[in-house]
Amino acid sequence: MLKNFSNYWETKHRDAEYFHEELSPLVKEEIINLNLSASSCVLDHGCGQGRVSFFIAKFTNHIYLNDISSTAIKKTLATFKSEFSNINPVAFTGMLYEANFKKQFDLIISHRVLHCMTKEERIKTYKFYYDSLKKGGKILLSVKSINCKKYDQICTSKNYHLDNTEKGSFFSSNPFRFLQFFDIDLIANELHIQNLLITKHFEFFEKSGNKKSITSNLGNLYLFCLVAKK
Repeated sequence: MLKNFSNYWETKHRDAEYFHEELSPLVKEEIINLNLSASSCVLDHGCGQGRVSFFIAKFTNHIYLNDISSTAIKKTLATFKSEFSNINPVAFTGMLYEANFKKQFDLIISHRVLHCMTKEERIKTYKFYYDSLKKGGKILLSVKSINCKKYDQICTSKNYHLDNTEKGSFFSSNPFRFLQFFDIDLIANELHIQNLLITKHFEFFEKSGNKKSITSNLGNLYLFCLVAKK
């Protein structure tokens, strides 16, 4: 992941005021529709402080965690220990494609992660997805949508444009200026490189995770994709 993003998220997760909103009801519904069993093995890629994993814990005890922030991993494991004592997740801090979980997964969830990566990092991640997914397994991913008009309006109002041309001081040191925004063709073409196929997609709004965030009250538009091996 871009070095600035690694530093950014480590700082964010150390902030006591940083929090995660509830998952979008649409995302929850898609997870429920996958009919996970108690034996299902699930990987939460970019787990943050665990909001996806805590929802997954309703269905299975076999949870694997990954994040670039050691603070996020520590906080998530601490919450599991205090609130889900019957679950002992396996965790890896760093880039997912460097992990050696030695496990095949029924479900890999990548919620609001891939748009923070370079294309080279995403391609390596897709290969990890393919190699680590069981036959018949699914990938549930969400990325920032190119149709995110509210975010565009905010940036434009601050003399900042999404084409990475910075005209003002806003975001001058913020790694979000490097974000990749996706449409369905772009993400489909990238996944195709590693023989992954989108079987369902839609867009949904979800709020940011910081009370101080400029987009926290508006929410951002994300592209949801359900993915399988070809």
